[in-house]
Amino acid sequence: KINCATLYTMTIGTLAASFLFSGDPLYQALSILLVVYLVSIYEGSDYMVGQIEELLIARRELDLASRHDPLTGLLNRRGIDRILAEACQSGEPLSVLMLDLDGFTLVNDKLGHAAGDDLLRQVGNRLSGLMRPADVAGRVGGDEFTVVIRGEAGPGFADSVAARAVAAVSAPFEIMGQPVRIGTSVGIATLDGHVASADEPANALLRQADAALYEAKRAGRGQFRQATVLYSVG
Repeated sequence: KINCATLYTMTIGTLAASFLFSGDPLYQALSILLVVYLVSIYEGSDYMVGQIEELLIARRELDLASRHDPLTGLLNRRGIDRILAEACQSGEPLSVLMLDLDGFTLVNDKLGHAAGDDLLRQVGNRLSGLMRPADVAGRVGGDEFTVVIRGEAGPGFADSVAARAVAAVSAPFEIMGQPVRIGTSVGIATLDGHVASADEPANALLRQADAALYEAKRAGRGQFRQATVLYSVG
C-alpha cells in the first residue's frame, strides 16, 4: 500500500527526472530545484518528527519525576496515591504500611542535614530490599515512608513485612563514618475485596494506617500495629 508521502516523492521525482533528461537547460535547472525542494521537505519532516519525539520524551520524564522523591528515588505521595487508586479499582487484596522513623530528628540535628539526607536514602534502600516485584515503597514526608503490598491480604502477612521493616531500620547505619542507630514505628491497614470506587477505599486505608501508626508510636519504639481489616464489596 502506497502512502501519500511515497506517492508525493514518486511524482516529484519522476517530474524532476523528465526535466533533467529533456535536454532543455531551463527544464534541467527546474529539475535541480525540484530535487532541492524534495530534500528540504524530508529534512523539515525529520526535524518536526524529532521535535515531537523530544517533547513526548520530556513529558514522560516530567510525569515520572512528578511521582518520585528526588532524594531517595522512591515514589512520593502522588505516586503512592496513584498506585493505591489503581490497586483499589482492580479489586486485588491490598495492605498499606505507614512508617515513621524513631530518632531521625536527633540524628539530623546532631550531624546536620547532609547526614540526615544520607540516612533517608539508606532507609529507602533497605525498604526497597524487602519488596517483592509487585510491591512498592515510597517516601511521603520528611521521615515518613509508605509500603504498599499488592496481591496479598490478611494481618499475618502484613505483620511479617512490618516486622522485617522494623528489623531492617533498627540495624546500625554508617553515616559520615560513624555508626548511627534509629528505629521505626509502623501502622498497617488491609483491604480485601472488590470496590466500586477507588478513591474512598484508598483514603480509608491511609487514614486507618495512620491511626494504627499513632497507636504504635504510643506503645513505644520499634512497634507495629494493625488496623481493622477493611472489606468492601462492589
